[in-house]
Amino acid sequence: PGTTAPIPYPIGTVFYAAVFLAIYLLIEHYGVPAARRVIWIGFFSVMLFIIASQVIISMPITPASTPTDTAIRTLFSGSSRIAFASIISFIVTQYFAIWLYARIKEKTGHRLLWLRAIVVTLSAQAIDSVLFFSMAFTGTLPSEAVFEILLVGYVIKVLIGTVSIPFMYLSFK
Repeated sequence: PGTTAPIPYPIGTVFYAAVFLAIYLLIEHYGVPAARRVIWIGFFSVMLFIIASQVIISMPITPASTPTDTAIRTLFSGSSRIAFASIISFIVTQYFAIWLYARIKEKTGHRLLWLRAIVVTLSAQAIDSVLFFSMAFTGTLPSEAVFEILLVGYVIKVLIGTVSIPFMYLSFK
């Protein structure tokens, strides 16, 4: 996790929050099937990363590259747990977000874009935060730290989701 003293937060949270904007835009402009396709592209990309990182850290170390190899092993050794937590929470949360977004859009039509985005962001980010942070960090960090990271991560994702709403409106101009 990163820190903005004294509050810890997961560094990837900022980037992951942008995924929701992309999914919302795909649903608005191309429909649910396009959004689901992107989810599976993301899934397979992460799976490829997991496989590649495990292959890399299983390779023998050569004396000439020991410092580099040691750094790479340190970087990738914990990545599988986080990547699997990411995959599971990503698939569950994005399918939920797509379902909820589409249902709200059915009821509101092209009106109340901001409402769709807020309702889906609040609910989907709650699901994602609980799934991801508990799977990724429970047992590796104290419970209090996991809860704090979960809460801060949720707030960051909701703030980014809220700030991104004007960009959704701009996509229609």
